[in-house]
Amino acid sequence: MTAPPTRLEGEEEIRFVGINERTLGGPAGEILGWLETQDARTTGALIGVGYDGRRGSDRLAKLMAEEMAAHGLQVLLGDGIVPTPALALAVRKDALWAGVMFTGGSAAADVLGIKIIDRSGSVIKVSHPQSPHPPASSGPDPRRLSTPPAIISSTGFLRDYTSYLRNILDLDTLRSFASDPINNPLVMIDSMGGTGQTIIEEILKECGWRAQTLFGVPEPGFFDRVPNPVPENLAPLEYNVSVVDPLVGIAISGDGSLCGAVLPGGAFVDHRTIEMSLARYVADRPGPLHKGPGGSAGVEAGPGSPIPSFPLSIQDGLISGLLLVETAARTRLPLRKILSV
Repeated sequence: MTAPPTRLEGEEEIRFVGINERTLGGPAGEILGWLETQDARTTGALIGVGYDGRRGSDRLAKLMAEEMAAHGLQVLLGDGIVPTPALALAVRKDALWAGVMFTGGSAAADVLGIKIIDRSGSVIKVSHPQSPHPPASSGPDPRRLSTPPAIISSTGFLRDYTSYLRNILDLDTLRSFASDPINNPLVMIDSMGGTGQTIIEEILKECGWRAQTLFGVPEPGFFDRVPNPVPENLAPLEYNVSVVDPLVGIAISGDGSLCGAVLPGGAFVDHRTIEMSLARYVADRPGPLHKGPGGSAGVEAGPGSPIPSFPLSIQDGLISGLLLVETAARTRLPLRKILSV
């Protein structure tokens, strides 16, 4: 039997695949060594640690936080399951030095590793030359303090994230669309048993939409599916879209980073097409714009808002799904035209 890879590159950028309590020391040493090169320890910087709903991810996150604290770092540890983009937001909003996310992304339930988030809120590529690397020596680490200081703070990454979503969305446009009887303010969401939970449903319902979530309760095995929003994994969503005829069916990957869509009639739209289409339409969106890395478009909450801007170059499946619905409501265009399918 072929051994699993130790890292997943590309969309996932997951390293240390197969990590467990017994092997945590190696990855912890690599990450701490990398943070040392970034002067994180000498500046009193904060590090964020989060986890998804996979088996063991919460325990490993706690142990990693304790290891970092034992090396003199200040740690914000999530108080519950969160999407990877929620930790990325905390890194940007709270000026954290880095984020360490225990997740398997959109891979199968038995895949667990770490995504590392840099200060811009982007997941660092596994192949990046400045990625965490093995320490020079495998002997005892003299930087480890004999008694861990009390510098681990529990925090609600998810609460801040859902507030952020409400701030960057044009809620008035969503309400206006839902109040017009000529429109179809119905959305189906498939959270695939992952970290997306019922977040999109709750926000849309607050704006008068009819929204329903399939598999909105986090489940370690993702209800026996691979939590990757591609057609072979979306039979339940495809069936419900065919039966209830919503405006769109939205599928969110296991860690909330990717969004796929099923349109009435059954056409599937992948996350890349959604992200590229949104980048075009955001340019015409009312309100201030943000230019992210490489000049990519993004959205802001509004003039003078303390809410950080969101560059579309940062993968966030929940924002993609919500902005897709908002764009349809604002333009009143068919989604097939918006998505060029």
